[in-house]
Amino acid sequence: MKNNLTTTNQNAKLALSKSKSLLDITNSLLANRRSKELTQSLENFRFSPSIKHGGGVESVVISPDGKYIVSGGMDKTIKLLKINNGNWLRIFKGHSHWVRTVAITHDGKYIVSGSNDKTIKLWEISSGKCLRTFEGHDSYVESVAIIPDGKYIVSGSSDGTIKLWEINSGKELRTFRGHSVVVNSVAITPDGKYIVSAGAYDNAIILWEISSGKKLRIFEGHSDGVHSVAISSDGKYIASGGSDITIKLWEIGSGKQVRTFKGHNKFLNSLAISADGKYIVSGYGADGEASGIIEQLEINSSKEVQTLRGHKLLVFSVAITPDGKYIVSGSLDSTIKLWEISSGKLLSSYVAYENEWLSWTPDGYYNCSNGAYKYFSFVDDSKEMQEIVPQDHPVYKAKKKEILLSDYIGGANPYAKNSPHTDMPEIDIDDDEIPF
Repeated sequence: MKNNLTTTNQNAKLALSKSKSLLDITNSLLANRRSKELTQSLENFRFSPSIKHGGGVESVVISPDGKYIVSGGMDKTIKLLKINNGNWLRIFKGHSHWVRTVAITHDGKYIVSGSNDKTIKLWEISSGKCLRTFEGHDSYVESVAIIPDGKYIVSGSSDGTIKLWEINSGKELRTFRGHSVVVNSVAITPDGKYIVSAGAYDNAIILWEISSGKKLRIFEGHSDGVHSVAISSDGKYIASGGSDITIKLWEIGSGKQVRTFKGHNKFLNSLAISADGKYIVSGYGADGEASGIIEQLEINSSKEVQTLRGHKLLVFSVAITPDGKYIVSGSLDSTIKLWEISSGKLLSSYVAYENEWLSWTPDGYYNCSNGAYKYFSFVDDSKEMQEIVPQDHPVYKAKKKEILLSDYIGGANPYAKNSPHTDMPEIDIDDDEIPF
């Protein structure tokens, strides 16, 4: 009797084991099927961000290692984000008005910002601390630039002046006077010897010698205010653009106007020259539909290479990654966007509000902070009546990615072999240790 009981128990256990194994296999098959079905139907779910305006991005710059974006905006803050995962790492608070302009020191350790509060501030990236405030302008600070040796700041203001500041001491060393009213933009030649400035109302571009403060040359040719100037990496050319809806290329040595790019129907806010000197990238203002566009021009041929559309409102600022492969743009629509130059494709969009951030790709993959789910949703377009998908739907998990873009985006400038950008160390920030 005992043997029969033992055999029965063994058979029962064996049957239970087979049943459990069969159940596991069935569940696995069903899970795989659901996963396959979800993957096949992901295209039915449209990512829909609920972007609120009011925190327009006034200025964007890219770190020397090409991995981070620094932005300044209408919300009075400066923000630091990592390009490949969209993570907004730090917010810098201290200005009492809009941040109009930002720059990064050539060693990648510090940010300089200029604001409508008439001040310039120096920030340590690794700690987020404001190390120094520079006061002396009588009106808005429109533009800042840093001399390559990292010792001095140059600023342009609505008070019509340009000022030279010593970073370590905070002292104002020199004031350059020559523009009639607003100085919209300043840039520094790669050798650190000269300043180029743009006037909003005198329509002029001026070349200044930093050591003496002398005005060396005036470039005249624009018929309206000049909003932005950029200098080529070899220090030979200036690109300028503004309200007369043209871009002009000038030879610094001779003062000659080399080329004029026409055909635009919107005023220009910002421009940049690629490190290899082949392209000019420009960001434009609003048209009748209040949209913003980015245009890429080939310098040698004067041809428009491509027009990039995606911002809902005017584009305030554009920058090019050091390797020359990507464009970053900041807009009044509160977003920052990353574009691939070779294809013109939009790769990713970034936005941040208060303590939350959201980043997403055109195909709907996203990364975000824990509280950012209120800023977006998925919509099921396969339904006759479009439905907003609840947040417990599997599509939210399927579309969440910690790394949105390749780790190789950005990189050192391959063209400036003798510049301070060469072999630049990566910004020392631990994503896990620094909450937004």
